[in-house]
Amino acid sequence: MNKINYKFQEEIVEYYKNFNPLGMQYSFIHETGDDPVYNELLYSDKGAGSCFTDLSFFHNVDFHPCLNGKLSVFRNGDVTVCPMMRDEVIGNVLNDSFKRIVDKREYQEYWTYALDKVDSCRSCSSRYACTDCRAIEESAGGELSSKVYCKHALKESLV
Repeated sequence: MNKINYKFQEEIVEYYKNFNPLGMQYSFIHETGDDPVYNELLYSDKGAGSCFTDLSFFHNVDFHPCLNGKLSVFRNGDVTVCPMMRDEVIGNVLNDSFKRIVDKREYQEYWTYALDKVDSCRSCSSRYACTDCRAIEESAGGELSSKVYCKHALKESLV
């Protein structure tokens, strides 16, 4: 959710239920705005939400909950691991096959990325249940392993 669409979170959740997902989670993108209600949700635990969430997070021991298995293809044919990581182009379907692109070592590194590779996550007891966004963290911190917006990492750095 963000400062523009958070008011419609119930409608958004109901819409996505039509696709029968195994689980659904939402959180708030870290951007403060002029809306005091949104800012309160953003900086409190009230903003976290989930509905019929699949709790089988054992997959997250070996893989990142978002990057693993993801494939994004843009209109120009560029392939990235995430639609928000447009600068991380690893191939182009107009020039190469999906199989060759997915078999590339660079792509496999994203698919096998886990939070154990992030320094500030290694000692966190919540890392296998974490649903952070590597695209947002990379954008804010400059590296795939950046951890800027995590409440747990922030608390540890203040100690």
